[in-house]
Amino acid sequence: MHEEEIMYRDALEAMERALGPEHQDTLDSMNMLGETLLDLKKYNEAEATIRRAVAGRDKTLGPVHGDTLLSANNLGVALCKQKKHDEAEDVYRRALMGAERTFGRHHQDTLMCMYNLAGALHKQGWHHEAELMYWRVLGGREKILGSGHRHTLRSIIKLGAILHDRGKHSAAEIMYRRAVSDGVKYLGAHDGLTLKSVKCLAMFLQSRTSNAPHQGSPSR
Repeated sequence: MHEEEIMYRDALEAMERALGPEHQDTLDSMNMLGETLLDLKKYNEAEATIRRAVAGRDKTLGPVHGDTLLSANNLGVALCKQKKHDEAEDVYRRALMGAERTFGRHHQDTLMCMYNLAGALHKQGWHHEAELMYWRVLGGREKILGSGHRHTLRSIIKLGAILHDRGKHSAAEIMYRRAVSDGVKYLGAHDGLTLKSVKCLAMFLQSRTSNAPHQGSPSR
């Protein structure tokens, strides 16, 4: 067992005994353990732990509190990592509705919920709705975070992928080339995200050159 996991498990056990399972410090520790389990790729355990955090925070803080929404977002991640994309979609939709009420439509936490929901839709083949959401996320992140932020660059890469899947090859190439250009400009040529952009562009161009059909899924 990883040292960080042991630390959070021991802390959570002590807090539950001393403070009770619904105390905010206990729930904070529970959420942190869930995030640690996600990092360690223990997705089934992470899901179980984060579900407890979501239930506890929903009961004590309410469904639209920022901490509840954070835990809900983490739950969606745990579900997606286990390919439970339909369940993740439901979780992300509720989180997005709550974030829009709590933070507003253009807050970065709201945009993160929207980005994750778009990813769950993309994985299920609902490409039309996913594309629209990715465009909204990109527009919001450009305004709030700027063109050089990593979250903005990730949005550009995701748009390239969804456009590719939808057969919009000209637009996909524009986005992939922009991802490479912005990555080099803002992060440097050797940054991991820049290199990912280069790889995505190279794979896209290779598929176009070889005229190999890209296997997409039906759009909704």
